[in-house]
Amino acid sequence: MLYKFIRLIMKKYFGDFNNLDLLIECYLTNLNKNNIEIEKEDFFLSQLKYEKVPIVGENLARFLFIISYLFNPSKILEIGYGSGYSSFSIYSGIMFRRKTDDSSKDYFIRDIEFISLERNGDRYDRGVKFIKSKNMNIKLFYEDFNEWYDFFKQKDYFDFIFVDSVKKNYIDQLSKTVSLLKKGGILIFDNVFFDGKVVKLNKNNIPKYCDTSNKLNYFNHLISKRKDLYVNFIKIDDGIVLCVKK
Repeated sequence: MLYKFIRLIMKKYFGDFNNLDLLIECYLTNLNKNNIEIEKEDFFLSQLKYEKVPIVGENLARFLFIISYLFNPSKILEIGYGSGYSSFSIYSGIMFRRKTDDSSKDYFIRDIEFISLERNGDRYDRGVKFIKSKNMNIKLFYEDFNEWYDFFKQKDYFDFIFVDSVKKNYIDQLSKTVSLLKKGGILIFDNVFFDGKVVKLNKNNIPKYCDTSNKLNYFNHLISKRKDLYVNFIKIDDGIVLCVKK
């Protein structure tokens, strides 16, 4: 009886327990936890559970760590700070890389220009405290991206841009983020599969989700045809699109 009950719970919240993709996803997540631990996720998961602050998935957090470690960017832009999980993952990857490359702690901290934008006041206040508690060289701004973009006005500036903002705004943000990115720079958009809604919508979906999924679907096709980017969609957590500017 207990086994059947567990299977019913799993099916309710995760779909068909015999789904191979789901089993592999759980398998990979558990394997990845054996090696890269990002703050053990306790702080970030508590925000998700008790305060409903959105966070990136665990596998994506580790992916951002690895990409940042390999690419070692100096100028980073994040659109949508949220809980700070992605910021912490990116920053940690850079720090671990620079600790192995250079013995001067002052150099590898001063050399980083990391800007993160958050338009939610509570998340911004929480983020400022967390960044200070970890002594990270991240400048968190209480700003909307479009307003900040009009003020910034510097093109071809960032090595690395990570976007995890309101999904229906991705279309408008695409050309602007590309213009901010250096040649050879990395651009990542998160949640591009929107929990599978870009492929399949249920009739009971809330209308606003239908609107967002349609816009995300349009965005996915739009970015896939960009001639100034190398584009690759990757099934990590809720899906990302990883781009390199030509």
